[in-house]
Amino acid sequence: MKEKKNNAGFEEADGGFENKPKMEIEINKYKLLVEVLNNPKMLAKIIIVLAVIIILVFAGVSAIALIIKRFYPYKAVETNKYGATVIKNEDNEVTYWLFNSADLWANSGIEVKKGQTITVKTSGAFHSAVHHLVHDAQNNVQSDKWLRPVGGMQSLTQQDTARSKYRIAPEYGFNAIIMQVIPKEVVNSGKEWFKNAKEEYMDYIDGGIDGASKANIYEIGAGYDNMEILEDGFLCFACNDIALTKRKIDKMKEEVILDSITGKDRSIMNLGISTCNNTTMPELDYYEKNNFVDAWFVDNVGSFLIVVERKK
Repeated sequence: MKEKKNNAGFEEADGGFENKPKMEIEINKYKLLVEVLNNPKMLAKIIIVLAVIIILVFAGVSAIALIIKRFYPYKAVETNKYGATVIKNEDNEVTYWLFNSADLWANSGIEVKKGQTITVKTSGAFHSAVHHLVHDAQNNVQSDKWLRPVGGMQSLTQQDTARSKYRIAPEYGFNAIIMQVIPKEVVNSGKEWFKNAKEEYMDYIDGGIDGASKANIYEIGAGYDNMEILEDGFLCFACNDIALTKRKIDKMKEEVILDSITGKDRSIMNLGISTCNNTTMPELDYYEKNNFVDAWFVDNVGSFLIVVERKK
C-alpha cells in the first residue's frame, strides 16, 4: 500500500486517513452565568439578594446623612449686592437687610415670584426731620418723637394733618413702613429710578392719585405674616410719607388755589421759602423744578432691620 502525505502533513493510506485526530473546545468564562440563566430559581434568589443588599446600603447611607445633618446642619450664607445677608438651609431662606429710612422705595435685592408666600418682620426707629433733631439737641428739648415701624404723625400741626392725605398709601398709617413688589425692568434702570420713571410707572412711586393705583402696596408695620406675592419683582421699602411727583405737587397746588378762593386758613402750601443757587421760590416749586421727588424722605434719619422668611 502506498502512503502519501496530504497537504496537512498527515500520512494517508489508500483507504483514507488513519488515526484521525479530534479537537474539543470548551468555553468556561461564562459557564456559571449560562448555568444561572438556565436555572430560573437560582436567578430569582440572586435578584432578591442583590435587592436586599442595595436596600441595606441605601438605608445605611441615609442614616449616616441624617446623623451628619443633625450635628452639622446644612446652612449657606451669602450677601447680595444691596447688603442683605441671606441664610439658606434645606427648607427655608431667611434674609436680613438694613433699611435706611432716608430712601424712597429702597431696593432690598430680594427677588420674589408671583404666588410665593413670605413673612416680613421689622425692628428699629427713625426720625423724619434731621434738622428738627439737630434743633432739639442744641436746645436740649424734644419737639418731635422717634417713630417705630408702625409709624405715626411726627407732629399734629394743621399743616401736617392737611397734607397727610397725599402720602403714598393714605389708607395706612402715616410714616409706617410700607412695601411693594416693583418689576425688575423698573428698578434696574438705576438707583434713583423714581426720578426718571416713565409715566406708566408713576403709581409705583407715589401710590396713585385719588385712591386709584395699579401698585399693590402692603403695610408692613411691625410685621406681616404669610403674605401672598401678587407679582414678580423686587421687594422695595419706604416710609409712608409723600412722594413729590409732579402730579402730586399739582394736586397740592390745586388745594392751595381752592383755599385762597374760599379763604380757608389751612393751606398746605404754607411751607416757607427755599433758597438755593441764589434762587428763591416757594418750597414745592423748588422741589418740582429740581425734581426732588424724595425731598421729604432724605431728611429722615434712622434705620430698620427687615427680616424676610420664605420656604424654598
